[in-house]
Amino acid sequence: MPYPRPFVSWRRILTLTLAVLMFIQLTAGAAFAQFNFDFTLKDEKELGRKLAVLIRTRVPLVEDPYIVNYCRKVVKRLVAVMPPQPFDIDVNVIRHSAVNAFAAPAGHVFIHTGLLLNFDSESEVAGVLAHELAHVSQRHIAHKVERTQTLSILSLLGALAGMFVGGEVGEGMIMGSQAASASAQLKYSREDETEADRIGMNYLISAGYPAQGLLDSFKKIQKLSWLGGGNTIPTYLSTHPGIDVRIGYIDSLLHRMNRQTPEKQDNTEFLRVQALLRAEYTDPKSALQYFSQQKSEFPCLDAMGRGVALSRMNRFKEAEVAFREALQCGSDDSLVCREAGRFYFAKGDFKTAGYLLDRAAAMDPDDLMALFFLARLQGEQGHADTSARLYERILRAIPEDPEVHFYYGRMLGSAGHLFKAHLHLAYSALYKEKRRQYEMYKQKASGYQRTPEEKAELEEMQKIFDERSEYWQ
Repeated sequence: MPYPRPFVSWRRILTLTLAVLMFIQLTAGAAFAQFNFDFTLKDEKELGRKLAVLIRTRVPLVEDPYIVNYCRKVVKRLVAVMPPQPFDIDVNVIRHSAVNAFAAPAGHVFIHTGLLLNFDSESEVAGVLAHELAHVSQRHIAHKVERTQTLSILSLLGALAGMFVGGEVGEGMIMGSQAASASAQLKYSREDETEADRIGMNYLISAGYPAQGLLDSFKKIQKLSWLGGGNTIPTYLSTHPGIDVRIGYIDSLLHRMNRQTPEKQDNTEFLRVQALLRAEYTDPKSALQYFSQQKSEFPCLDAMGRGVALSRMNRFKEAEVAFREALQCGSDDSLVCREAGRFYFAKGDFKTAGYLLDRAAAMDPDDLMALFFLARLQGEQGHADTSARLYERILRAIPEDPEVHFYYGRMLGSAGHLFKAHLHLAYSALYKEKRRQYEMYKQKASGYQRTPEEKAELEEMQKIFDERSEYWQ
C-alpha cells in the first residue's frame, strides 16, 4: 500500500503468463482436466475463480483502496438494479493503459487504468461496465462454453485470457495455451454484443446514470482508436460488431427513448480518482508536467498531484513545497491530507504525519490507506494494541495486500507476538509469490504454534498457498 512499485511491462506479463499456462498444463493433470457438461453455475464459478486468481497473480493491480473502492461503488450501483445474480460481483483495477474493462465468468470484473484516465465522466465508465455486466447476467460465456464440447481448463483459461485482454498480448496467450480454436468459439457474437448494449443501457438508466454515457464511451473509444492507431483499444471492443455499428445502434436506442440531451451529472469523485491515478500510477515525469500545466477547478488536487509525482522522483524539497500549497487551500480535503500525511511519514516527521492522517481518517473513516499509515505510525511509537486493531480492520477489507501483512508482521515481532508475526510475514511472502520466504516464515510460525486455533490458521494459510502457487513459475 505505500507508493506503487515500478510499472510492470506487458511483455513481462506475457512471458510470465505463458510460463504459467504451460506449468498448468504439466501439473493440472486429471485433477481439473475438463468440465462435465452441461456447464453448470458451479462450473462457471470454478472457471471464473481460476481465471481471476490467474489474472491477480500475473497482472499488476492498483493497490490504493480509494481508487478500487470508487470502482466498486460504481459497479455496486449498477448491480443493485440488475436481476439477482447467483454469484457475488468482484472488482479489481489493472495497471495498464488500454482503454479496457471486462467481466470474466461468474462476475469477476477487471477495469484497466487506461479506461479511467481516458474517459471524461463517471457515466462513460459506467456505460462500459453496464455493458460488461450484461454479458454476465446473460451468461454469454457460459452458453458458449456449453457449445464447445469438452475443453481442458488450460484451453479455457488461455482462450478467455486472450479474448478479454486482446491485442498482441492476448494472441500470445492463445498461442501459448494452444487454445486458438477454442478462442474462436468463445468470442462474443454480434447478437451477444447487441444484447449487451441494449440490456446494459437499461442497467445504466435504471442506476440513475445519463443514458448518453454508453454512447459517449463508444465515441471516445472510436476517437482514441483513430488517434492511437488502435494500439490501446482491445480487439473485442472494435469488432463483433464494429464500433461504428455499435454507435449507430446505441444512437437509435437513444432516439427511440427520446434521450439525446445529456443530463447533468456530478463528476467530482471521478475527477478526484483520475487525479490520484495519474499522480500515483503513471510516469511521474508525465504526471508532473500534466499537473504543472493543468488549470482545473481543483487547484488543491493539482498541487497534491505535483507533490506525489515529485516525491516519486525523490525531489523531496520541491514535493514539500507542493504539499504545503495543497494544504493551504485543501486542509479540509481528506485526500489531500492523506497524501500529505504519507509524505511526512516517509520524511520521518511523525508529528505532522500523525496530525494529517488523523484528519484524513476523521473526514473519511473508510480510507484504508490513511488507516494503514496510522497503523504504522502507532507501531513506530510503541502502541502495539492500537496498531494491531487498525491492521486487523484493514485486513478484513483487503486480506490479500502483501504490504499490510508485512508491516503488521514486523510490528507484531517487535511486540513479542512471534507466532502471529511470522504468520503475517508468511502471508506477505505468499501474496508476493516468494516461495522460499513463505516456506521459511511458515516453518518459523509452526515452531511457535501452541493452540488448536493457531494450527487451524496455519492450515488455512497452506490452502491458500496451494491454490495460488500452482500459477507460479
